[in-house]
Amino acid sequence: MARIFDITLTPQSALLAASTLPSPIDGVHVHLLTSQADEGLPPCSARTPPADNVQVEALIGDAGVVVTAHYTTTAAASGPSGDTPPLLTHLYLSVAVPPDTAAADTPVAAHLAPSVNSAYQWSAPAVDVPLHPAAGGGPHSHGGSSGSGGGGDGSSRVGGLAALSTSACIGADVLGAAAVGVSFVLRTAAGGWARAAGGRDWYVGGGKAVQGALDAPFDLHPVGGHAVREDPGGSGSNGRGGWRWVRRRTLWLHRVKPFWMTPTVGDSADAVPPETQLAITRYVEWEDRQVRGHEAYVVLLPLVDARARTRACLTSGVGSGGGGGGGGGGDGMSMAVTVTAGGTGGVPASSLDRPARLLVVAAAAAAAAPAVSRLGVHDVVDAAFGAAASLLGTFTTRAAKMAALAAPGGGGAAWAASPLLSRVGACTWDAHPTGVTASEVAALATAASSRLPHRARLGYILLDDGWQAVTPPGENRGVGGGRRLAHLGAAPAFGAGGLAPVTRRLAADGTVTGVWMALPGGYWRGVTATAAACVAGKGVAVADVDAVFAGGLRAASGGGGGMEMALWEGAYGVPTSVRGPRRLLRAVVGTAAAAGVGGLKVDGQALVAGLCGPAATRVATVRRWRRAVRAAVADTGMGWVVECMAHVNDILLMSGDGSGGACGSGGDSDDSGCSDNDSGEDRQRDSVRRDAAGGGSGVSSTRTAVLHAAPWPVTAWRTSDDHAFPPYPEPPSATAAHLAVNAAVSLYLGALFPVPDWDMFRAVPGRGLASPAQLPPGGGDAARHGSAAETAAAVAGVSDGEDRNLGLPALAGALDASGRLVRPLLPARPTADSVFVAPTAEPVALKVWTVNAVNGVVGAFHLYAAADHHAEGDGCGGNDGNPANAAVAPPPVLTTTIFATDVPLAPYAPPVRTVGWVYPSGAVVSLPAVVRLMQPLDWVAVAVVPVLDVGGGDSNRGGFAALGVDDLINGGGAVNAAAVSPSSDTVSVTVQGGCGGMRFWWWTTDAVAVVAVSVAGGNGTLRVVDAHLRDGNLGGHLGWVQLPPLADAPEGGGDEPPPPFVLTFAFGGG
Repeated sequence: MARIFDITLTPQSALLAASTLPSPIDGVHVHLLTSQADEGLPPCSARTPPADNVQVEALIGDAGVVVTAHYTTTAAASGPSGDTPPLLTHLYLSVAVPPDTAAADTPVAAHLAPSVNSAYQWSAPAVDVPLHPAAGGGPHSHGGSSGSGGGGDGSSRVGGLAALSTSACIGADVLGAAAVGVSFVLRTAAGGWARAAGGRDWYVGGGKAVQGALDAPFDLHPVGGHAVREDPGGSGSNGRGGWRWVRRRTLWLHRVKPFWMTPTVGDSADAVPPETQLAITRYVEWEDRQVRGHEAYVVLLPLVDARARTRACLTSGVGSGGGGGGGGGGDGMSMAVTVTAGGTGGVPASSLDRPARLLVVAAAAAAAAPAVSRLGVHDVVDAAFGAAASLLGTFTTRAAKMAALAAPGGGGAAWAASPLLSRVGACTWDAHPTGVTASEVAALATAASSRLPHRARLGYILLDDGWQAVTPPGENRGVGGGRRLAHLGAAPAFGAGGLAPVTRRLAADGTVTGVWMALPGGYWRGVTATAAACVAGKGVAVADVDAVFAGGLRAASGGGGGMEMALWEGAYGVPTSVRGPRRLLRAVVGTAAAAGVGGLKVDGQALVAGLCGPAATRVATVRRWRRAVRAAVADTGMGWVVECMAHVNDILLMSGDGSGGACGSGGDSDDSGCSDNDSGEDRQRDSVRRDAAGGGSGVSSTRTAVLHAAPWPVTAWRTSDDHAFPPYPEPPSATAAHLAVNAAVSLYLGALFPVPDWDMFRAVPGRGLASPAQLPPGGGDAARHGSAAETAAAVAGVSDGEDRNLGLPALAGALDASGRLVRPLLPARPTADSVFVAPTAEPVALKVWTVNAVNGVVGAFHLYAAADHHAEGDGCGGNDGNPANAAVAPPPVLTTTIFATDVPLAPYAPPVRTVGWVYPSGAVVSLPAVVRLMQPLDWVAVAVVPVLDVGGGDSNRGGFAALGVDDLINGGGAVNAAAVSPSSDTVSVTVQGGCGGMRFWWWTTDAVAVVAVSVAGGNGTLRVVDAHLRDGNLGGHLGWVQLPPLADAPEGGGDEPPPPFVLTFAFGGG
């Protein structure tokens, strides 16, 4: 019986309103949290201020206290433009406490003092301002769609919470004439103090060291079933046989650095990591004091609203225990949506009045195991992103991008043939992290090419950080050593010819040259005025801007918190005009393109979210830089791009904004993106490009998808921080953590982009990374990481010096006989039963899944306790968790089960029959199948292969499974198609032509009598090698044929793949 599941979304702030949205997937319910119009302007203001001068902040304190501040501002009379925060003229404080707060603990006054010149300082004697019951006129008198009220007793209904609400109005008599903000605590009726979270003082106003924010709490509760008296695990029973949905675990994807997300899995719904950008919660059916088979999922996706210019994330809310005020026991969740507009003040009231779209919540129930439902956790994730894409219009989903590529004229074949996706590449970073020369690039290319398998060639070389001319000179340490771009060309070490001789030499061998740059302005700390003056025309004016980041990053665990942020704060040299980023990046990228560069890696992208200055212009600033990157790439004809250090939702959810840089062509308009004094030539070029992209300023979902296809180059998105930093070796624990992070973050990025980047790797034995699914036997960690990229449908590049074993032979299992990568079609993501585990901390294997044209792939690996246990002799840095080599317990053996339905797509769901093809053993097994992983970093990969019905009717049907090509990690990826003839007596299989000379394998219930082969240039028959399966859990026949060898062609082949083989199988007696 199908179970009903939905959620109620209950705002606990008058600043929020909840509604529902159309769902892109049947059976998934979608809800929306928005801001709502707020008339809580300071009533003590002598006049009605301009709307842009009203700022709002909401702060959550200890014991459930929430302070909302509305204040009016005016520009400071002196100081450099944009550097001095505005001055407060009036302030209205509203304080809400939970309804069960004791009278003695109720705040009765705000003990405050203005901060003059500098934030956080009590610059004047503190005074007590009484708090009065908020009975109309204040912000808490409107509850939006969740109710309203308020009376003389000081109570008001804020959302679903009957809050005790008081307020105070502070004017010039307290603020004075030079207050940039106010510091305060709350005095309680008993003479105690109520403070901000962590016991700190509250501060509102400008000049903060972090971006100002609004923390608005809300509750979420499951709907479906009826309540039972006992809690899960309890001994009581109501005897009614009732059932309910019980919350189990939540996966939080949150930022720990400005650039990167990481996963945290936990049982508590209230311990929300700051800067959470995606949350996925699992519910289970609880009936008769036990867990039943049904599951349900809730996905929370904070939004970036370009129209309102707000950016949202999640953080911990007011309550504890997940109950809130909406009932449902402990199965609800209480948290807060953090809204920022950038700058050091609050959020403009005008942004909230839009209203700002803040959060999409998707919810659905899945069927009981082992039955298969159309809906699963990946469907709910896709529904959340799909609904957000339709709502915002500033990005498209991966599915929309892939559909556009597959459409006639969509450029899908060109994408597949790109050297970034079809060939192995090399990078200079690990080999030459402090600078690289032309001779070193040549030596690296020669060494890499010499170690590739026969017929393979190096597809690209990426000149990473170290090729540019920067100042001041010196080793690249920290944030570029504080250095900036000195001029637009290559470093003096490349000689008078610059990059051109290097690119010509590489191109002669069929290798594309790519270069690295960082935002803002080309290098880590920006650009010098000297370099900016070289931009065609009148140059670009630059000035220093101090970086100010989101406050949640300082509290982030796992990323260094304040220590990490100290590396990135400080001054950056950035363009001062609205049009400056576009003109500058066009010049930087154009200079490289003129030297023959064909690819680009863009690092440091999330830095621009902190470079909006004191004003509230974060979203507009990020949008401007994103459009500048797109325009520079489109205008210079770059063939491929690697987008890196970009895990901030401002970038991700505006990744489709603009059509190659044309102004006003992405979702909601942003006038600041086009208010420039650009030349008529630039405007004409924009007009031509806009017309070519479809014309008009509105962007339909179809048109936006097209913008991601042919007009936009092949693009890969990095899914994790660096796997290691030169010259340090990588310990096994880092290997395991890197795999876990890449897999989890792919739940977010895999919903948006077709091609991930799991990072280039050092192939020196023991310094690479373990693979999520495809590991050649005996290949060591180098093979593991290279295979990881292959399984994840990611780019594959190594980053070793020319004097080292580049480990490229270990990648032979990723390449067909023509030297091309055999890639899956989708980014690898965790299976449904791996989404909610912490594989490095729990003795549970990580499983990931992806698909090929005909079959699926499930990889399972052992990441638990990798710091304590690792095989000796592999050069992986020893026991990093046991440096003294003290005796440790034997490594734990993990077992896991591979299901056909781990690949959550219809072709693999019952009643479809499937078999598993195990790599590297080659065994064919029935599914589900149990696999054993003997020690940390062990792995197994299983191709999930549908069985085609052949022969007689249902009562006597045989089966045929096209397994794939052996000696390939993703051997099933070589199968393009498999079909049964109308008479059911033959099977036709299409195999990639690059596999010539290799062996194709199949499984069948009946022996194959003959295999005919056709390929461009001729037909024939192949000798069948067949063997009965006498062991394992599956009978039948396992057979193979040798494919005809590749036709003579220059080593490395051309850009076009060889024509495919078509095999026709006829059956005989067995």
